[in-house]
Amino acid sequence: MKNNYFNYHIPSLKQSWGLVLVFIAASVLASPIQVVTNGLSIPYAVSFLLIFGWVLLQGKICFNAGGLPLRINMPDFGKMNPVSFFVILALVVLSIGVLVEPIASLIPMPDAIKELFEKVFDSEKPMDLVVSTTLLAPICEELFCRGLILRGLLARISPTKAILWSAFIFAFIHMNPWQAIPAFALGCFFGWIYYRTHSIWACIFMHFVNNGMSSLMMLILPDMETDATFAEVLSAGNYAALLAVSAAVLVGGIILLNKKLKSNEEIISFKVQANTQE
Repeated sequence: MKNNYFNYHIPSLKQSWGLVLVFIAASVLASPIQVVTNGLSIPYAVSFLLIFGWVLLQGKICFNAGGLPLRINMPDFGKMNPVSFFVILALVVLSIGVLVEPIASLIPMPDAIKELFEKVFDSEKPMDLVVSTTLLAPICEELFCRGLILRGLLARISPTKAILWSAFIFAFIHMNPWQAIPAFALGCFFGWIYYRTHSIWACIFMHFVNNGMSSLMMLILPDMETDATFAEVLSAGNYAALLAVSAAVLVGGIILLNKKLKSNEEIISFKVQANTQE
């Protein structure tokens, strides 16, 4: 396509919440498909097709009005070797998951919600689980929350506010606190990486690592309770060691990334003519 209309839609915070309403409406419209197919992949894909169709329409309107594009993906990994960069991202993402889990586990999960999760993430349907959680979710949700919403907010407000708002929206669209708490923590890190590298593929990769590990655990341990925690599975000593290693990886990884990645001013100026879309 000569003109990628997706790049022309640079939403403000108000417009971002409008997109969340579109997301909710699309999810409701696609929900009957889940009943018919008894799976998650097809309705999930349909809901995001509706969302991105709306975004492309808005982008075309902005293009016709003379708006300027802000590309979704312009990666710059600074002084880091790409392989080392992605390895560190994977380790930091896994460490965040470990460290946030005790906080999320403080909220008791009702039996009705637990049964719903077990039905949605059915290990007896591995292909549907893998496609929906490790393929579709990383691509679709990162394009939506980082490639669209965060990109737009970075063009309009301070980086800190933009990252926090996009992380909050990322948590909000999960619609439950047991996923929302880790989603917010991960969303802050994903957003910071996008801000420093402008790489949507880095965000998709991190999301893939997080969801892939969860899916793998469900497949290899199908009898494990949905709300089971590391503290319940591991001995006290091993759990303490896991927390200590995760904290060290998180702190060390962020320090290294902060040192090696370029500052945002050296990568790209996000302050383009975003006011043309107000």
